[in-house]
Amino acid sequence: GGVVQRAAERSQWPRLADGRYPGFPYVMLTVLLLVSSACGAVFSLLPADRLAYVYEITATVFFLILAVAVWFVGPRIPRGWGIDVGLILAGIVLVGSVTVAMSPQAQVLVGLAMTLFVVCAAYFLPLVRFFGLVGVLLTGYGVALAVNPLLNPVYFIIIAMFNLAVTGVVGILVTQLKEQAVTDGLTGVLNRRGLLVMSDYVRADLARGHIASVALIDIDAFKQYNDEHGHLAGDEVLKEVADGLKAGLRGGDVIARFGGDEFVILLRGVEPIEAEAALLRVAESIPRVRCSFGVAGWQQDQTFDDVLAEADRRLYAAKHAR
Repeated sequence: GGVVQRAAERSQWPRLADGRYPGFPYVMLTVLLLVSSACGAVFSLLPADRLAYVYEITATVFFLILAVAVWFVGPRIPRGWGIDVGLILAGIVLVGSVTVAMSPQAQVLVGLAMTLFVVCAAYFLPLVRFFGLVGVLLTGYGVALAVNPLLNPVYFIIIAMFNLAVTGVVGILVTQLKEQAVTDGLTGVLNRRGLLVMSDYVRADLARGHIASVALIDIDAFKQYNDEHGHLAGDEVLKEVADGLKAGLRGGDVIARFGGDEFVILLRGVEPIEAEAALLRVAESIPRVRCSFGVAGWQQDQTFDDVLAEADRRLYAAKHAR
């Protein structure tokens, strides 16, 4: 995020080799690992047998090295798997801490530390990868419980239930927040942010030789309709247009409310002529208002702004041709 990057610039944080800063997930995981390293150093000051002491020192150094690796190497691992690798390695060290724990109290402390990493996974990872990580960690924790006779199985059950409950709530809330962030609350289609995200996927299709068209749709005389019938009636019209677009277009077409009474459609694998024919059928199926649209073919050398500007010019021409 931009806030993290600006904060990094002010504090002179170390950059990646290409001069950029890691994304927010890598910043958060790095912070957790540094805190874990500091906690390991504090634990090494407490009374313990030789095995536990050596492990605490080793864990302290490992977390410190892993924090540096997550910062500099993690962002270079494709598809965000750098977060998965960092969390799995941290989890292995925590499970190892359980095997050398000298008391059930230490077991609980390690379980709370594990919760922090699992919450991080719930926030940043896709659900399938998140549940896989949680399953691996809890299974490893159970194995450690069987190895160490000093541990209390009741504490394991409590910690496991606590982790699942907390991360389940976090996962649901994050999913809802992500949906709200990219969805228009009135019409249920994508908002401008969601459109920009999807445009990156469509542009990636173009780079692989696929075709796509972009359409800009405008409701004619919408301001006048609002003035005559009220804004609530205008909202109903926007919903009808959005519902008409969803019903009349293919499931894979991207529909977004661009702002006010304008909608943008990304049509994958469709030439402009085909897109115009489809949109004309949809426009005729919406009874209360008349819509104008402009369609442009998206070329590989064009940015999304370029093709959207071209669609806007064609929309303007269509409105004034009537």
